[in-house]
Amino acid sequence: MAEVPLVSAVIPTFDNAGMVVEAVQSVLDQTWPRVEIVVVDDGSTDDTLVRLGAFGDRIRIVRQEHQGPAVARNAGIRASAGEYVGFLDSDDLWMPKKVEKSMDALRATPKAGVAYTAVRIRETDTGRTYLLPQYTTSGWMARDLFLECKGVNTSTLVVKRECLDAVDGFDEEFFRAQDWDLMVRLAEKFPYVHVPEALTERRLHERSLSVTHRDLYATYNLLVIRKALARDPELYEALKDDALARAHYRFGMLHYGDFRLKEARAEFRRSLSHRWHIGVLGYFLRTFLPVELIRRLRGFRMRAAGPKKPPGDSAHV
Repeated sequence: MAEVPLVSAVIPTFDNAGMVVEAVQSVLDQTWPRVEIVVVDDGSTDDTLVRLGAFGDRIRIVRQEHQGPAVARNAGIRASAGEYVGFLDSDDLWMPKKVEKSMDALRATPKAGVAYTAVRIRETDTGRTYLLPQYTTSGWMARDLFLECKGVNTSTLVVKRECLDAVDGFDEEFFRAQDWDLMVRLAEKFPYVHVPEALTERRLHERSLSVTHRDLYATYNLLVIRKALARDPELYEALKDDALARAHYRFGMLHYGDFRLKEARAEFRRSLSHRWHIGVLGYFLRTFLPVELIRRLRGFRMRAAGPKKPPGDSAHV
């Protein structure tokens, strides 16, 4: 009987002592029989190392100066030994069968290089939980992922090491969107396989990188698109306007959600310049409304949607 493959769980963390302990425990609780855990402490100044010390030799800890998640993940890959590598952000959790079902999918589809699962979002401040809308595609996904990284979250991934080696891991020039960039590059060379169960939980909170470094979001998202176009114009050129329209719409919605209406209007205008869309036009026109009216309309819509409605459906008016 063939030996059960080792799966390495790489967990980067920075000043997130409480959550990283829970993330580690979620990996220790996996049903897959061979999992190693590599935690990369990216220069934490809190008591992360003290708390992680309680796990003893059940985990490996790599320490480095604060250099960001791309550098930390690459350090974790180098320090790991598994034939497969799974990534788990220290904010997030794996359900007990995450690795087992990802490996089942990969072994049932030998040509696939990447497995990704459905993902549940948990807002720690409100307690809301909901499924993140995502692709449910298996196979060649480069064009899909170039258009938009729809619900393919880093913590959902299990990747063959040989595939990571083939694309040279994460681009360390990216402080944000390095996961999207990696996913696109992997998808250019290897098929994906989708696991439809919500085996990953992403926890959103006020200290999430997506919140604390929101100002970098647009810069690095556009860099992903530019890099892909330069790398393989034949594959992506026909999708360029659609990808940019979606990107500027996302940027606009971030500003709109924070009531920065002038900035939102500029992004919606850029989106419309690349592709006409009635929904984007609607948001563009709403940026001319008074902020207080938008607040009241949003509150009414959220109350009408009910407490269990995903914010993606109810947070914006």
